[in-house]
Amino acid sequence: MDKNEIAKKSLQDSLTETLIDTFEGVIESKKKYYETNEKPKVEDIKKLISEASNKNALISGGAGLIPGPWGMLAAIPEIVMIVRTQINMIYDIGIAYGKEKIMTKELLVGIALMAMGSSGIGLLTMHGGKYFVKRTSLRFFQQIVKVLAGKTTQQLLKSSIAKWLPVIGAAAMATWAKYSTNEIGKKAVEILSKDIEIENTELIESSIQNTDVVEVEVEATHAKNENIYDEQKIYALINLMRIDRKIEEEELLFINTIIDNSSFSAEKKENFKSLLNSETKIAIDYSIFQNNPQESVGLMVDLIALAKRDNDFDFSEKLLIKEIGKKVGFGDSDISELMS
Repeated sequence: MDKNEIAKKSLQDSLTETLIDTFEGVIESKKKYYETNEKPKVEDIKKLISEASNKNALISGGAGLIPGPWGMLAAIPEIVMIVRTQINMIYDIGIAYGKEKIMTKELLVGIALMAMGSSGIGLLTMHGGKYFVKRTSLRFFQQIVKVLAGKTTQQLLKSSIAKWLPVIGAAAMATWAKYSTNEIGKKAVEILSKDIEIENTELIESSIQNTDVVEVEVEATHAKNENIYDEQKIYALINLMRIDRKIEEEELLFINTIIDNSSFSAEKKENFKSLLNSETKIAIDYSIFQNNPQESVGLMVDLIALAKRDNDFDFSEKLLIKEIGKKVGFGDSDISELMS
């Protein structure tokens, strides 16, 4: 296991440990809060999502990132605050739909996982237009929180910029936090607007082993393919840098930092750098991103951060980013949300 993988595991473990009590804590505090305060209504949901998304952008944008994956460990308090805000938002949306009696920790974490592209680890199933939520043992719930922490860690580290450039990394992290919170809000609306029933059956310990196997297989596949995504990202950044026909020193530093800290061979890095002075547009295979939301968001975050690097978000840059966004599966509203 290399030092970056060790850093990822440390980040995941630290997040897991801190988040274990978050779900019960949110439920308890929200129940107490709504004993004396007005409950949100369905017409308030859009505002709830917007406020949570903007709050998380501010939290993450102010994070004191240190270059490199190990630096993310210093941002654990901010990351936990982001996740807590998302869980609070899900609970509030549930209240707006009149689901207060069934807002269990399993439902909260299940919605968060499904918004990240996971199956929800069997917590949520749908039959005949109704969602069914299973209960869990304490040990199994801890395992699920570990999966959530792993998904969050993966998303954070999808942006090359967040890993290596502290100031711009914080801005990239703010973009990720706002967008991911908005996506979780939309998934919460999709699920909580339907009929939901809490099942008496409990997910048992044997299921934990199956979850572990699936997660290990997914991680192995991702590690094998990571360079494929990184290569296409670097090509996309080079094309974007050239689009306005003005190459600034800040932009070159930006891309060179990403190339230098990548896991490619010295020869491959030199090949990338030789393209920086070329005017030939590089052909890019964006189709590989279409079924990988985490890599797609990472690509978009990196592109937007580069475009804003010289404090001049040029019209041609916006057009190219919109074009790329559509190619990797984003709708117009999602692209606008990311660019804002």
